[in-house]
Amino acid sequence: MTSLELIRNLRIPDPIRHELLDLLRLPQNEAMAELERLLEELASHRRIYAAKRRKQLERRILWGRELEESIQRYLIAGKCLRTAKILAGRDFRKAHPQDADSAAVPGHSGPALRRYLRAYRQNSKP
Repeated sequence: MTSLELIRNLRIPDPIRHELLDLLRLPQNEAMAELERLLEELASHRRIYAAKRRKQLERRILWGRELEESIQRYLIAGKCLRTAKILAGRDFRKAHPQDADSAAVPGHSGPALRRYLRAYRQNSKP
């Protein structure tokens, strides 16, 4: 398979495909320098994306711990599990209003709250 066929068969966005095809038209030393630049840019994007995902997970775990502690407080107070979860969700929504200016505002939906609890429980196991 030639380089041209290989690039055409890759499942990548068209702009990147065009950049790679343009490399084939350059002299070898220029193409290598440009390819190194593209790979450095890709590595940079991957580092940024990984850091973003790590930060999101940290926030989900933090919010999950907050929910779990609230649920446990209500269970200790004698509420049933379902009522404890409902009351903990209400407390969470009051503690984290949607109109806050912070970029890290948690979601208030039931599925979002379950994701926070799941992230906390999966990452708090010994």
